[in-house]
Amino acid sequence: MGILALQEIRWNEGTTIDIGNTTIFYGQCDNRRQGGSGFAVQSNLVHAIKDFKVINSRLTVLILETKWFKVAFVNAHAPNGREK
Repeated sequence: MGILALQEIRWNEGTTIDIGNTTIFYGQCDNRRQGGSGFAVQSNLVHAIKDFKVINSRLTVLILETKWFKVAFVNAHAPNGREK
């Protein structure tokens, strides 16, 4: 799997949780329990995670440090137009 972007997590608190051989980094949803984004990271890559930033309920950034450079993964979740 490696790293997978997740959207519409809808969990209240932004944190991390371990499920099997995966760690989920996630930001909280909004006050209407919509949104919430994050990343599922395979356990053998967690040591390389240098930062996880929650910008808002629809935008998160995961920074991975590799041997030669850092890689930033941006998860931007746009509204679908049906949300009021």
